[in-house]
Amino acid sequence: WLVRNGAGQLLLTSRRGLDAPGAAELRDELAGFGATVTVAACDVADRAALAGLLDSVELSAVFHTAGVLDDGVVDGLTVERFATVARPKVDAA
Repeated sequence: WLVRNGAGQLLLTSRRGLDAPGAAELRDELAGFGATVTVAACDVADRAALAGLLDSVELSAVFHTAGVLDDGVVDGLTVERFATVARPKVDAA
């Protein structure tokens, strides 16, 4: 959607960067549509790491889609499991 609507440069971040499953393929697919794509490893819930990354680029928009998956039933939900899943969504937003 971004590339089809004029985004010429994309910065994709995840905790593992290009080591994340599918990251290289996504980069290549988006580049095939004409975008310049950079993939960076950054835990966006780590404010210092995020500040360092943001200092290195010029942004005009942000799509925040962070997520950690830990499937389970509500009876098995602990504070720790909830925090692990919620951290990148809440702290980084």
